[in-house]
Amino acid sequence: MFPVPTTVFLTKGIGVHRHQLTSFELALRDADIEQQNLVSISSILPPHCKLIPREDGVATLRPGEITFSVLARSETDEPGRRIHASIGLARPAAPDMYGYIAEHHGSGMTADQSGIMPKTSRPPCWPRRSVSSSIPAPPGTNARNSTNILK
Repeated sequence: MFPVPTTVFLTKGIGVHRHQLTSFELALRDADIEQQNLVSISSILPPHCKLIPREDGVATLRPGEITFSVLARSETDEPGRRIHASIGLARPAAPDMYGYIAEHHGSGMTADQSGIMPKTSRPPCWPRRSVSSSIPAPPGTNARNSTNILK
């Protein structure tokens, strides 16, 4: 049985390369998590899980460690195509309650648009803010990742 995470941090990375796998690796390096064995998890933020700064979170990671993450990933090989990936956190006011983590990804939106999910696609308790970025894709493959790491 794995322990329940007590801290969480947000990171993001951009990778641009003509090969898809290399662009993903570059995005992981930009996010400073390339040394981790990432395991995707679903969207529950445990009770009492504290949000810590990225620098503090990265400092706790050891190379080769199994690291649980919620990963939002978007990629394209269309020059000029605007792509985005973002993570949203819904943290409850009461620390004994669990929260939610949601990934959002797609194309054709600006950075501001990609960080705001329509009211109809989110529970009423979710915030309208998220870690978000959006760029036009240069020639070649572009992987954009926003990652939420639970530790």
